[in-house]
Amino acid sequence: MEIQTVREQGENDPTGSPESLLRFDETTLCDSAGQAVSKGQSDSKSTVRDILDAFLPPVPIEDGDGRFLRVSDEPATREDVVALQLLLDERLQIRQARETGICPVREELYSQTFDELIREIAIESPERGLMILRLRDEARMTIAAYQTLYNTSMGFGMRKAIQAERGLVEFQRAQSEKEVMKKRLQAEVEDLQNQCQETEKQYCEKRILLNKKRQDEKEFLKHQHAHLSQYLKQNSQQQEK
Repeated sequence: MEIQTVREQGENDPTGSPESLLRFDETTLCDSAGQAVSKGQSDSKSTVRDILDAFLPPVPIEDGDGRFLRVSDEPATREDVVALQLLLDERLQIRQARETGICPVREELYSQTFDELIREIAIESPERGLMILRLRDEARMTIAAYQTLYNTSMGFGMRKAIQAERGLVEFQRAQSEKEVMKKRLQAEVEDLQNQCQETEKQYCEKRILLNKKRQDEKEFLKHQHAHLSQYLKQNSQQQEK
């Protein structure tokens, strides 16, 4: 399989890799206006060429003075397809593409292989090539939509993270203020409890003193009552005599 070393741009190789799995033909060069440099093509060959140029536009040649390189219009054989599969596996291993997850290298190589398959099918059946091209474009639009959604979600997530961080700082400040207030209130509670205990102690001491004083007065009154009763009794007896 003839693989030309070019620096692709645009749809064929979005990453600008110096090598491509898409088959190019160095004999079909065109200038900046899209006019072919090589001459003498038949009408059927020209029709296939127009279809391929519409499906897979020419790519600029590095240091080519504004010239473009077109994809090959030669039909692919079974050996070419097998060689493409082997070359794809080799490129995946050489460039250390990841087998799972998001991998730009794997995406680039698969995109080049897909374009090569579109080229091979479009030469044999332009209608099938157009259908596969539509599938490719739809897949790319879906991926682009997911990328846009991902970037938007990343921005939204960053904004929410910043808001959460600011809210966390405010929450920590409010928590610190609440802790200071809690300590102050706890100190006030302890002071009030001490005052309550001291007041209760003073009240108990005062009550004990009052009870003792009342008991003494009661004993005194009892003693005085007994003394007066005895005196009155004696005085009464003397009057009777």
